[in-house]
Amino acid sequence: MMKKIITFFYFSVCIYLINGCTKPFDVPPANDTLTIHANSTIRQLKLLHVKNNFERVTDDLIVSGVVIANDQSGNWYKQIIIQDESGGIVIRMDGNNLFANYPVGRKIAVKAKGLYLGDYGGTIQLGAGIDNTDPNNPTLIPIPIALLDKYILKGNFNNEVKPKLVNINALSVNLQDTLQSTLIQLADVEFAENELDKTYADAVGKQAANLTIKNCLGNNIILRTSGYANFASLKIPSGNGYLTAVYAIFGSTKQLLIRDTSDVHFFKPRCGNTSISKITIASVRKSYNGMPFSYNEYKSINGIVISDAGSGNIPDNEMVIQEDGNLPGILIRFNSMHHFKLGDSVSVQLNQSVLTKENGSLFLKNMDTTAVIKIAESKKITPRLVSIQQLYDNLINWESTLIQLNYPMLNGNLWNQTVQLSDASGNIDVYTYPTAVFYNSAIPSQTIHKLTGILSARQSGAAIILRNLNDIELLTGGNANLSNAIYLNQSPLLLNFDDIANRLPIGFFVYTNAANNSLGSLANFNASKTSWGNTTGGFKNCASANGLSANATSTQQDNTSNRAIALRQTGAAGGFDPGAAFVLHLGNTAGKKNIQLTFQLQSLDVNSARTTKWTVEYGLGDNPTTFNSIAATGLLSSGNSQFGSQVIQINFGALLNNIPTEIWIRIVTKAATSGTGSRPVTAIDDVTLSWE
Repeated sequence: MMKKIITFFYFSVCIYLINGCTKPFDVPPANDTLTIHANSTIRQLKLLHVKNNFERVTDDLIVSGVVIANDQSGNWYKQIIIQDESGGIVIRMDGNNLFANYPVGRKIAVKAKGLYLGDYGGTIQLGAGIDNTDPNNPTLIPIPIALLDKYILKGNFNNEVKPKLVNINALSVNLQDTLQSTLIQLADVEFAENELDKTYADAVGKQAANLTIKNCLGNNIILRTSGYANFASLKIPSGNGYLTAVYAIFGSTKQLLIRDTSDVHFFKPRCGNTSISKITIASVRKSYNGMPFSYNEYKSINGIVISDAGSGNIPDNEMVIQEDGNLPGILIRFNSMHHFKLGDSVSVQLNQSVLTKENGSLFLKNMDTTAVIKIAESKKITPRLVSIQQLYDNLINWESTLIQLNYPMLNGNLWNQTVQLSDASGNIDVYTYPTAVFYNSAIPSQTIHKLTGILSARQSGAAIILRNLNDIELLTGGNANLSNAIYLNQSPLLLNFDDIANRLPIGFFVYTNAANNSLGSLANFNASKTSWGNTTGGFKNCASANGLSANATSTQQDNTSNRAIALRQTGAAGGFDPGAAFVLHLGNTAGKKNIQLTFQLQSLDVNSARTTKWTVEYGLGDNPTTFNSIAATGLLSSGNSQFGSQVIQINFGALLNNIPTEIWIRIVTKAATSGTGSRPVTAIDDVTLSWE
């Protein structure tokens, strides 16, 4: 069939661009939400195309889709691919670094009227016109950069397109195959055995490569990679697993293209081989006897990522994992940048990796990111509480694990490579990489309560690597964002709440819906001064009962600087009756014993006839699900038409001695108020913690 030769649009574009040089072009801001809706699907648009022809879209067709591939890795050039529920399509754009405006996951809408459909080897594309430079081989013109915002509207980010699991045999070279230009996934596939020594492409000669992907039934398909891809020089993995890719056709060839190597998860044994055996990180470390050790068998280790690639204080191709329970850890060095996050629980396949030591540090190298699979996220390793001398004494066993020091001192002004840290037992270096986001930022001058980091072995001895600045927890006067807990420094510690118009004290919270197995829901606190008689339910800033009488006016209450955290219980939904709680959050009691708590429990509204019963409880851990009650000296009740303050004393004895984890102490009402009439206004004031 003779190709339609259409050139008018092309010349119009050229004239537009020339005129555009005489005045600035205002790029509209990116939209968070698309203000225009699709009236057609991508499949309906593609059905307008006949193979080897060019069709100008004359109807007001609008399609929308999510970006599934772009030019970020270099495996696509001047094009993005979008997908909706019906299919996908290539959009050609005459620009570089398209990923900056069209990242994977961004939703866009395309106003197709005036654009052209064509195909490249059978893969349908959308562009701006026809290039007839070679009359025997006309091609589709990319949309000029100046016209992108005319035809393409940018929407919100982070939309997920899940790849469709397919069999190799389900793919066809049909022009209108609905899987064309969509994200697909193949399971239980591997590279052909005769190609295992190859790289993805020729990065030196910038030549593309076609590699064979096959399944265990012998079916195969081509994986094509550009020589300009930033992963072209990487060696392909030898294992078996699943592959995520964009499906394309070229003539009679079915082919796949990957965004980057994170799309290749070949971590299982090859077809016909035995299964992977799981070993411990400790056994890996013991395998080193002074010479590099290569893993030629299919073995794996599990661990939790304790390094933070996002902060930049570790090379972007390295991560540290550790087994939970103060067990060993190991440094892993990949062949390329990885995307695993602090707290990810991962399984690492060791086949073809090498255990070696350089500059005093033991690590695994020759690792591909595809050898790692994320099992879960947001896992937490509890750091080992240590002294500096203990770090030196146990360096071999504790290297690449999370450690914590109490009350260390930093000798320096800036986080700039090596800074000396000291405690009563000795000195150690804290090392900051120049790539860290906090490099050259100021070291806090306040007293440090806790410093957490990764113990690193060096040729000269040992060093500590911070994950990020949240690893520095200050006692007082520092950035409140560094800690949301109370740290016991000098006994006694007094919280008098006189500054609650600005904020609640660090480590003090109010909750509703508290239950036997739950802290409940973090509640709002009204920092505005409120009178005792105010009947609106909630936690409030009220005058303390100390120094005032029951009939004090609202003005007198507002004028006193002695404030208390108060609660007006209500019967309406909200978790106040029962379920309200005043909560103290302690970071730990490491090195402390004989913890004692004293506070004033106040009844503020004499017109409140109901009675509230209170209980003092404690729970351990980040988010405790078990709470233990503790006996108190003093009457733990409020209301009953009373006004005044009573002192409550709690002696924890040995219950909270030297606890390394977080501790939650709460004053909670778990039973409904008794009696009739108004519910009480109950306040807490002058909380004192003491210890030895």
